[in-house]
Amino acid sequence: MTEIRANIVMALEASATRFEQSAKRMVERNAAFAQELVKQKQAAIEFRANLLALKAADRMEKATLDILA
Repeated sequence: MTEIRANIVMALEASATRFEQSAKRMVERNAAFAQELVKQKQAAIEFRANLLALKAADRMEKATLDILA
């Protein structure tokens, strides 16, 4: 796995963890619903952005291999 991919995967995991932690706070205690909802939305947006970055990295790697082949 390239360093770029490794960084993107770590960011994906971090976003998923933030989302999960926020969801747990909403269930476990009387959390500020609106604030936690915003945190979940931010984590979801980060996750999607990182997926797009991973797809872009895949395309760039494929293009590089096509050039070198």
